[in-house]
Amino acid sequence: MRSFEESPRQIEALGESWSLNDFSYVIKSRIIQKYDCIILVTGPEGSGKSGFAQWMSHHIDSKFRIEKHCVFYDIDHFWRLWREDSPGQNIILDEAVAQLFNRKHSHTESIQLVEEMIEGRFKRKIIWMCIPRKEVIDPYLRKFRAKYWVWIPEIRGKVTIREALWREFENPKIKDGTWWEWRGFNEYPPVPKGFEAIYDEHKKKEKKAYDMKRMTFGSEIKVCKKCGTQIFFKKIGKNWIPYEATDGREHIPLCGKSPAV
Repeated sequence: MRSFEESPRQIEALGESWSLNDFSYVIKSRIIQKYDCIILVTGPEGSGKSGFAQWMSHHIDSKFRIEKHCVFYDIDHFWRLWREDSPGQNIILDEAVAQLFNRKHSHTESIQLVEEMIEGRFKRKIIWMCIPRKEVIDPYLRKFRAKYWVWIPEIRGKVTIREALWREFENPKIKDGTWWEWRGFNEYPPVPKGFEAIYDEHKKKEKKAYDMKRMTFGSEIKVCKKCGTQIFFKKIGKNWIPYEATDGREHIPLCGKSPAV
């Protein structure tokens, strides 16, 4: 395995035929050179985008943990990782959260996410954005901040790696302002044993917490005077509308009637 301290000239000498070991080497070399590294991982649903990102992350950093470094739904989880002073830290953004990184949504949160990613290149993070198509990401991130693009054409198919070479002013006809130069064509890597089970469990756990957070946002807990059940109420107009007991059950089947508060 090559030393990650090698010079940029030695990196360039790799040419166009990269192995996955070479890919991890050039990613980590960017961190040593005090840059970050944003990688777009695209492909059809279920093709193994997250699995590939997990394998690479684990290969680059033995401290990588799915439970800590994979973000599925909870954007607060991303902010906690982003604010850590940990150069070389891998962060995997799954589809549901990765698609928030686009200012076209006009959400304050999306705008803030993109602006942080634009300004935060010296945080020296390794960001894996797993998305169906690279076009779902904010144009600026796609054109000027993403360094590598990995394409997985089918379920655990051969992986194509491309590097962004910014030549917008040399050739204005280049689509998106970025020249994606082919770098490697590899078999899908073997995902470490147990990763899939941990991944599925963590994703379900985060989804459940996210659903509960979304459900309870802007709500109040009140007690039904008829059956004593605690219920989430949301205010719609001037009325408080019940919609679910705090333990996740629907309220009306519990006591057979609308709640009285």
